[in-house]
Amino acid sequence: MNKGKYLSPEGKMTVDQEMRDVQVSAIPVERVQECANAIVNSVCRGQRCLTEPAWYKVIYMWKVFCPELLERGYKFFYMARPGAPANEAPSKDILDYTGVKNVLYPESLHNPEIKTD
Repeated sequence: MNKGKYLSPEGKMTVDQEMRDVQVSAIPVERVQECANAIVNSVCRGQRCLTEPAWYKVIYMWKVFCPELLERGYKFFYMARPGAPANEAPSKDILDYTGVKNVLYPESLHNPEIKTD
């Protein structure tokens, strides 16, 4: 949602796309307009809950029926070796070596510029 933007300790807006890639990894990213449309449509239908994208509901089933397996997967992909910097997590390596970032991330995430408007 924030495209890797954060406030530095000095109060300056900075972009760290490498940490964003570590945190998001190979999970497909949906465009803001698609999420907003899904929210509006859900409200119009009177739904109280919305899971967007819909395929994410499968993770709920994994969390209920095999939580240990899911947690081990998270630790494997998102945690770097002890003593290594956080941006050396396997999730970053997956993006760098396979090139799936170009397919799974919308074009708006490829631009490191800070949006000011």
